[in-house]
Order: sequence, then C-alpha cells, then structure tokens
Amino acid sequence: MATEVQVRTENGVGILATEGYIDTEGGEKILTECKKLIEEGVSRIVVNLEKSNLINSTGIMCLLEAGDAAKDAGGGLCFCCATPTIEKTFRIMGVTAVAKVVGREEEAVEGISA
Repeated sequence: MATEVQVRTENGVGILATEGYIDTEGGEKILTECKKLIEEGVSRIVVNLEKSNLINSTGIMCLLEAGDAAKDAGGGLCFCCATPTIEKTFRIMGVTAVAKVVGREEEAVEGISA
C-alpha cells in the first residue's frame, strides 16, 4: 500500500497523518509536505503515525531531514501514535535524539507548541 499523507494545521502546528508503509516514496511524500508547511511559515510539525505500521531506513532518513528542516526554520518535529515496532526502530536509529515521540496527537501538539 502506498503511503497516504493528510495535512492540516491546528493552532499554528502542522499535522501530518500518515497511512501505510513508510518507504522511500512515503518518506519523500512526508518530507515534501513538511517542506511545504515550512515554506508557508509553519515550522512546528507533528507526524501522526497511527495508521503506519512499518518504516524502512530510507523513510527514516527522510523524516530526519524533515526534522532538520523544521529545526533550521525555528521549529521542530514530533511524532505520535507510533507502533511499538516503530518506536523501537526510532530509538535504534537515533531519531529520538532529534525528535520527541509521544503517545497521543494532543500531547504532541501541546509539546511542540510550548
């Protein structure tokens, strides 16, 4: 299944809801949407992974690049609703050193807004 990405903005925070396997194509979609938000002046971004069960190393690389872009623009990136497998992968790959991973979307929006 190709990755789907739904984008909305809430209280100045960009929220991307993903669905499907985050591979090269999916990671690029997420990165592209993050860059669009940043160009629009929205640099605090939450990625909701509730409907994504797997991610590969290239997908993670794209997410890290999105996080760097958000940080360079004065904001940041936060992930929420990740499966235990994705959370473990994020810890192993060092994603948690550059972005928070929290349980609920509301928590992510609050945390990135502070």
